Amino acid sequence: MRVKTIFLLAVAIIVTVLIMQNNESAKFNILFFSDVYVSKLSVLLFVAVSCFIAGIVIAQPKKYKIDTSNYEADENEEDEQPKRNTSNTLSDEDRDYIN
Repeated sequence: MRVKTIFLLAVAIIVTVLIMQNNESAKFNILFFSDVYVSKLSVLLFVAVSCFIAGIVIAQPKKYKIDTSNYEADENEEDEQPKRNTSNTLSDEDRDYIN
């Protein structure tokens, strides 16, 4: 088993135990609403699921759309690689050190 799989399994077990131990209802103040009595189980489950979904959405790689409609390759052109500077810019001291 890979480390990532073991880590995810451990987190899933810990979250499950945490959720199952907190099943009594509690009073929550949600923004401007008055006191709401909700089961801790449902709140913890909601937070766990929303964080899981957010992690999936964030972890997806970006898909780039490349527009190739205006691309016209010329058969006579060389590969578009940067051209090297062929001028000699080394000093005599540098040439002696390299040789």
